[in-house]
Amino acid sequence: MPFWKPPRLSNVQPRRTRCTADGSDRGSITVIAAVSLVPLLVMATVVVDAGRTLAERQQLQTAVEFAALGAGYDRINGGSGCAGVPDAVAGAVSSTPTVTCSETGELIVVGASVTRSLTFPGLVGRSDATVSASTGVKLGGTSAMTGLRPLALCGEHPGFEAWVASGFTDSNLHRVDVESDGSTCAGQAPGNWGMLDLDGGSNANSDTQEWINSGFPGEIQTFSQIDGDPGIPTPAIGIDEIYQTPVAIPVFADVTANGQGASYTIVGFVGIVIESAVLNGPAAQRHLMVRFTTEVANAATRRCCTGPGEVHGGLTAARICSLDDMGVC
Repeated sequence: MPFWKPPRLSNVQPRRTRCTADGSDRGSITVIAAVSLVPLLVMATVVVDAGRTLAERQQLQTAVEFAALGAGYDRINGGSGCAGVPDAVAGAVSSTPTVTCSETGELIVVGASVTRSLTFPGLVGRSDATVSASTGVKLGGTSAMTGLRPLALCGEHPGFEAWVASGFTDSNLHRVDVESDGSTCAGQAPGNWGMLDLDGGSNANSDTQEWINSGFPGEIQTFSQIDGDPGIPTPAIGIDEIYQTPVAIPVFADVTANGQGASYTIVGFVGIVIESAVLNGPAAQRHLMVRFTTEVANAATRRCCTGPGEVHGGLTAARICSLDDMGVC
């Protein structure tokens, strides 16, 4: 019986494998890992630079807002609004900014920019980035205040109307009588003045006297309805503490009811200086001699701005009206 031999498989090729010298795939993995790290590094760089840029922009935005409001209140106090803006912005940021400031009527616009170097400029194709911020501040009549005295003046008093018509420059003394001199806003309550119960309480003499001396600590807004008594304070209330002192008082448009039940509608605020007063004798002779002013003491907080139905009595406030050209000024 012949011996059997397996067929010769001449077409079968041996399997070939690619491997490193020690038979592993480590070389391929290393290359893949190295290639993968490039986009990860770029992404990390972008995240780091974006975070730094955002933080710097927030710091710059806060700085321009602070400087712009400061410029507004410099204007309110008779100074030049833009004069201190560059130093105010530079003192609030870590980089050296380029600062612009413009004043147009009742609008102040402050802008600032800084240029900072990027962390890995070669990876993103640029060496630095510019960060900028801007804000607009509007000046206008005050619509709410703290530190008010509880005296209220009729908005149609001839002296007050002359003050407003003069553009808040009238320096004349004006007589304000206790009795009505024909002003229509007194309504059913006689008199050009009202003693207001600013906290809505019992209007105790001790409270009223404290408000006259130091100002009411709470905020009074325009269009508030506030109870009060017509006329000049009783002898139990002394106003001599504020003679020759610029103080802020409310301006009312109308009065409902009368006597201790009177209610006043507040439409604005004005600064006055009481130069002299006659508070005794016949009612027809009682009066105050006052001049109006734009500078007042103890008016800690002011809100801007007056609108329809309100009056601008010369006390100006400021508010931010735009950020990076967004907003209505």
